[in-house]
Amino acid sequence: MKRRIISLICALCVLSMTAVLIAGCSGKSDSSSSKATADEASESVAFTEKPIELYEIKTDYCTLKYPEEYKDKVKTEIKSEKPYTVKFLSGDTELFDISFEGGAGVLMGNITNNGKKTDVYLNTYTISPDAKNYNELAEMSAAVDVLINQLEEDYSLESGALGVDTTDVYVIDTPVVKLYYPTQWKDSVTVDIEDKTVRFTSSNVKLFDLIFGQSDEPLLGTYDGTEIHVHSYDIDSKGITEGERTRLLAMQDGVNVILDNLQKDAKFELA
Repeated sequence: MKRRIISLICALCVLSMTAVLIAGCSGKSDSSSSKATADEASESVAFTEKPIELYEIKTDYCTLKYPEEYKDKVKTEIKSEKPYTVKFLSGDTELFDISFEGGAGVLMGNITNNGKKTDVYLNTYTISPDAKNYNELAEMSAAVDVLINQLEEDYSLESGALGVDTTDVYVIDTPVVKLYYPTQWKDSVTVDIEDKTVRFTSSNVKLFDLIFGQSDEPLLGTYDGTEIHVHSYDIDSKGITEGERTRLLAMQDGVNVILDNLQKDAKFELA
């Protein structure tokens, strides 16, 4: 059994998106009628057997598709600066956001377009049950399921372990052993080799260190007689969005990809 040093505590991307939306739409726990309305909205939009007519929203990363019936009632606003975000609104009511390469909310996974993988985030908003057109707003919010289904069909949306491709890795040469880390994070994570320590950081946020030789830190194993220890850092949520923290945790969990590849080398012995 593989030994996991850092657990995947942020497996939010495998949540049922409908359940997330319904929970967000229901602002009163004691309002059974509001819950029923939201449930009906989800069923009528996301689970209908009739073909759904769609219209296209072109972005720099992909083409989003949303139900045609809401085209004149829902507007989209695109914020091009990072994180690139497409906001869906009805009037002044925020329904949900789709963001790329960062953003608030839940990391759904990644899409593949022209050979490039891009992280996609979903951020939902609470709709007041007192809103005059609550039923319709709930339906338009729940229709994000249709958009997500189209991302799966058109761009192979992957929602596995935080959308990280653990098979696509690049080599980090160290004095002791070659390390293999997800290519997805190559441009986001800085790797510094200092004497017997390999430090992984992202935008000055410390992720983890690998230490060769004797140490009081947790022992991963030994490579050709040299001990390899790991020190992981707490990711402080202060000053960053939940989406950014989720992304940092996914980068931190890349130590497990390193460990998995070490175990393929006959010179490595797992602790």
